[in-house]
Amino acid sequence: MLNNRKSIITIICADVSINCLSRALTLAEMLAVDETVQIIGFSRKGEIWLPARSSKIPIKDLPYGGPYHWLLARQELRKLVINSRIIVCKPRLTSMGLALFAGCDPARVILDINDWELGIAINTNRIDGHFDRLDMVHNLMSPNSPLLCRIFESKIPQFSNRIVNNRWLQQRFGGQLIYDVRDTDRFDPAKFDRKSIRSKLNLGDRFWVIFSGTPHPHKGIVDLVSALNKINGPMAPGLMLCGGGSSYTNKLIKATAAELGNARFRFFKQYNRLDAPYYLAAADIACIPSGLTSVSVGQVPTKLFEAMAMGLPIITTQVCDMPDLVSGIGNTVPPENPDALAEAIVSLSRQPDLCRQLGEMARKRAVNEFSYHSTRPVLRAVMSSISE
Repeated sequence: MLNNRKSIITIICADVSINCLSRALTLAEMLAVDETVQIIGFSRKGEIWLPARSSKIPIKDLPYGGPYHWLLARQELRKLVINSRIIVCKPRLTSMGLALFAGCDPARVILDINDWELGIAINTNRIDGHFDRLDMVHNLMSPNSPLLCRIFESKIPQFSNRIVNNRWLQQRFGGQLIYDVRDTDRFDPAKFDRKSIRSKLNLGDRFWVIFSGTPHPHKGIVDLVSALNKINGPMAPGLMLCGGGSSYTNKLIKATAAELGNARFRFFKQYNRLDAPYYLAAADIACIPSGLTSVSVGQVPTKLFEAMAMGLPIITTQVCDMPDLVSGIGNTVPPENPDALAEAIVSLSRQPDLCRQLGEMARKRAVNEFSYHSTRPVLRAVMSSISE
């Protein structure tokens, strides 16, 4: 339950049963040092997102359904947001739409734009940021249909106070840039016994590449598997796949095990978000590839900042802000290019001293530029724009 501190912030999440809750928790955890923070949102799966169930932030899930459920949600939201400052995560029907339905004043709300929702709904290889009428007719019955995403995107100008989590979104929608940073006190390699963890996970002396997070086609995991498959030898680098929870993941696991073999492949089921540093501590490098589609063109994966905080060299693709973010602490390759990805992995695997140097610089950058501590003042300044 909430305590009795005067200042209350309510974050409206588009769906608390999936990983879009991650961004809401990031903002909530940064603000909870000084404020009382609560999260509320529909739960289309009827449960809280698994990695977030240990969170100390109060999360109120609302049953999703027809008009009756929307009326109940409006009543609940009106009760919870009394004397609250509001952050709406995502310009979606189930977040922005719910906030407007409940009577929230856009001038008194911070709108957080952390994905190009229309691009995700269209899901095309076109990356110019444009759309046409034919794009609008797909999946019309979904609350995240292109048509509804376009409608709520058109309402963004009503919200004068905005934050975004990458420069592509900033150029498109404006707003203060606040990346999906991480708590570098929690993500601290010094707190983990790397040798012991590697022994428990049966990793041996092999060089291990980690891919963490829920795999999706646009995240480039297939390219990573293909790249690793191009590398031969008895001690060729292996893949740690941490995450999952979908039919796509199950197919991916079987295909990857067949390609790489059991000696070079480890799968660890989706974990509590507090356990993420444990697996990262065991890896040698993090690989965060991404395809270049309308889904990914406006994304910077949160896992990049987790790997950075844990002092891992990073290999990623030249998508969105990632080349600038990893400059000097890793390598970038063209998207959808397994050959270039394989070359980058081999290069680092043969230079352990360089890996240590890059990892140390990555950790330093995370602490100084992409931590809760360094980002909290920026978020506080944004919140002051709607202070009572």
